[in-house]
Amino acid sequence: MIRRHEYLEKLNRFRDKQLIKVVTGIRRCGKSTLLEMYKEILLNDGVDTNQIISINLEDLKYSFITDYLSLYNYINDMLVDNKKYYIFIDEVQKYKDIVTKIKFLVEEGSFRYVLSGSLLGVEITNLESAPVGYLSTYEMYPLDFEEFLQITNISEEVIEHLRHSFLNRTLVMGTINEKMLSLFDQYLIVGGMPEAVSKFAATYNVNDILSIHRDIMDLYKLDFTQYETEDKRLILSNIYELVPAELLKQNRRFIVSDIKKGLHFERVESSFLWLKNAGVVLPVYNATDQEYH
Repeated sequence: MIRRHEYLEKLNRFRDKQLIKVVTGIRRCGKSTLLEMYKEILLNDGVDTNQIISINLEDLKYSFITDYLSLYNYINDMLVDNKKYYIFIDEVQKYKDIVTKIKFLVEEGSFRYVLSGSLLGVEITNLESAPVGYLSTYEMYPLDFEEFLQITNISEEVIEHLRHSFLNRTLVMGTINEKMLSLFDQYLIVGGMPEAVSKFAATYNVNDILSIHRDIMDLYKLDFTQYETEDKRLILSNIYELVPAELLKQNRRFIVSDIKKGLHFERVESSFLWLKNAGVVLPVYNATDQEYH
């Protein structure tokens, strides 16, 4: 299992606080696996198995979460004493008011909540307006290069040496530099999606991961149809599919008229913002000067 150290540290850092921790991020970037790792940490730290409760909202009726008192009573019926309990809920984007409902239970103090979901920047807008001190949000991304190195034979000592060289601006031995550049080329091809990385670690065959990449892209496009109105679905898909070709052009920027001749950015600006907020594209903005503000 590929561990996500940074995110695990963030979750554990505020473990004793009575607040809601929400892990956001694009689909298939490892959020559910991260929650399983966090459960493992809790168990290793002496938390009783009965204190960790996972709730699959898909198995419950939507009316269950429309009243926070019903939610409280449901969870309370599962308890055997008054210890602090950890409640894990995944795919919360399908139940937009769940975060607000749980807020009322935080003050009661019996439970600590860890929620996870995709498209939260689009589907749950009240995350941004949540009261300070009640919600802590962590945005998760695919594996970075250092996390990717877990599937290689590069030791932690070498990684620490490279980190030290970078911070102190000292030269790296030529053979190590060539090896790391070769691995970075692999990383660029495989990407950082955990499923693809795990498959590559098992076979070291790039062809084996192409179907995984296609499945993930199809899943993103399926989200366009599930969570957006019909008139926006086509434009979202067109923009998403055009991104690689647009970036390959000499000017490396998106030409809006390539979507449709005569189309102006103002007409599709909201679609670009949707893709950004959903986390499936990363915008790069032109800088007008080189000064730090």
